[in-house]
Amino acid sequence: MATESPPLDKLAGETRQAIKDVSVLLGYLGRRADNLLQVQFEDTRADLSASIRRVAVPPCRTYKHFLTRFVAIESHFPDLRPIAEAPSPASGSAPEGDEGLTDLAFLYLSRDFLAAVAAPATVNSIQITNAYVAVRKHSLFSRLWRRLRGKGSAMAPSGLRPECEIGARRLASRVVLTEFFALLGTALTLIISAYALAGHMILDSQQQILDDFAAIRHDTEELAKDLSDASPLISPIILTSLCDPAAGRPQMEMAAMRYAAAADPQGSPSPASAPRSKPMPLRTREVADGLLGCITLYLLPTLYGGLGAMAATLRALRRKVDQSLVTMTDRGRVQQDVVLGVLGGAIIGLFFSYLGASNPQQGLGLSALALLAGYNISGVFAFLDELSSRMFQPAAANNAGSRPG
Repeated sequence: MATESPPLDKLAGETRQAIKDVSVLLGYLGRRADNLLQVQFEDTRADLSASIRRVAVPPCRTYKHFLTRFVAIESHFPDLRPIAEAPSPASGSAPEGDEGLTDLAFLYLSRDFLAAVAAPATVNSIQITNAYVAVRKHSLFSRLWRRLRGKGSAMAPSGLRPECEIGARRLASRVVLTEFFALLGTALTLIISAYALAGHMILDSQQQILDDFAAIRHDTEELAKDLSDASPLISPIILTSLCDPAAGRPQMEMAAMRYAAAADPQGSPSPASAPRSKPMPLRTREVADGLLGCITLYLLPTLYGGLGAMAATLRALRRKVDQSLVTMTDRGRVQQDVVLGVLGGAIIGLFFSYLGASNPQQGLGLSALALLAGYNISGVFAFLDELSSRMFQPAAANNAGSRPG
């Protein structure tokens, strides 16, 4: 029973798709600077000085014949003649190895060969990367200006699959939003960090002043005690002479009252020396310490974790664009990395004392550690997995060992 030949329109569609795939792979390999494609053929490998190993078997022997036949197939394809015979080699030359192959079979072999050479890049990732680059070629302000002038927005290059164009546009919008939040978050983080730093400096200065006043008060009390023990008559004169003569009588009377209070501790205290409940600066310091503690321990690590995740995401995407490795799932990965970075920065404060216990003098601060946690979120999860294994697996092993057989 004779087998039925496939319909002409189906055969033409498969040929058209194969031609597009081969064109995409050829364009990608042609933009590379390492001669990876030419080294796979016999006629071009001998002329290259760079030692690059072969990664796949080409569909024909020479690079010239490969390009000639592919261009011939692409040129006569609008005539819907997908069963053209391969061009015969010149007289006296070695066979190319593709004799007897139809155009479609040659295209399939060429696509497999080029895909192996271009790995890890694929046809899909190259097309999405090209569409993403075309969308990001125009900034947001230029697109708005074009719309205001009635020229419409910049379109992705034609010839790509619609899902690639849609995925590239969604990824570009997500990346633009991430860049905007990265700049806004950086400005907000710097403002809050400056506020926290100024607050810490003010509180440190206030504490230094309070310590100085406490030392002066202690020295004054010791001096008054020594003078009272030496001579009760000379002590008022010495204390009065230490006062500023230009201050007048009120300072001398105040000095005498302070001396009397120091000389007679059992006596009734004067109104000036009566104990107070709690000074206002101390209450203000407690409130400031509480606010700065919340900012330093919770808010800043969360912000720095998000900034680290955004920086890592943008750098990873830039690396993928350079290598034509952008895929459809990168749009969701951008969002998930930022969310995980914020979560990692928020929870890293719980393990700050554990991580900094080895060398607290040279260790990183909490905000710097949160930034690194957001930048390397995979390392944070590896740390959590290791810590969880240390805490729970030994207990499970002991329980299993103590279980009666």
